[in-house]
Amino acid sequence: MWKILYVIGYPLLVGPPRAIHIKASAVDSGGELADKPLWLVIIAELIVRGGMFLVIGATIESTIGEAVFETYHFDMFLGALIVCGTTHTAGYAFCFVVLADRLERAQRLYRLIRNMCYAVIPAFPVAAFLLIVQDVQRFRFEDPNIIQYAFALTWALFMIAGLIEGLSMKRKPRGMGEDFLKHLSKC
Repeated sequence: MWKILYVIGYPLLVGPPRAIHIKASAVDSGGELADKPLWLVIIAELIVRGGMFLVIGATIESTIGEAVFETYHFDMFLGALIVCGTTHTAGYAFCFVVLADRLERAQRLYRLIRNMCYAVIPAFPVAAFLLIVQDVQRFRFEDPNIIQYAFALTWALFMIAGLIEGLSMKRKPRGMGEDFLKHLSKC
């Protein structure tokens, strides 16, 4: 199940970056990224992921049409993913490049940043439900921005929950075990 979520989340910029694994693999194989600094690998990966994201966004718009794309606020949803993905990648870079010498602190901070970015995911079904109700019931909310407000409120509530979880949990974040540490040591 985690692999399916990762395959979906990675090109949508929600999944965590793989720059440390990419760099470690390049070091092991003597690849062209082996002698590049980790921050450059992170930027290169973000550019590639951003390209995949743009292809997905353009494909959605051309498949469903511009009118449906606008009606269902896909621009807002994709914009939220861009904000979260960029923030997630910047947090990853800060934690594992700038704070690399303070690994325990970096892992805790990364958990908080990651949780803030993952908080957008529950906002999508809430907004989708409201959009479907509005469309199927041919019902128009009095406030035309109610869907954006519901999206933002859900996102904010889950950000608070993520903040609480990040501050209260003592264990390492998932995916930051021995394998991750081995890859990080090669960077």
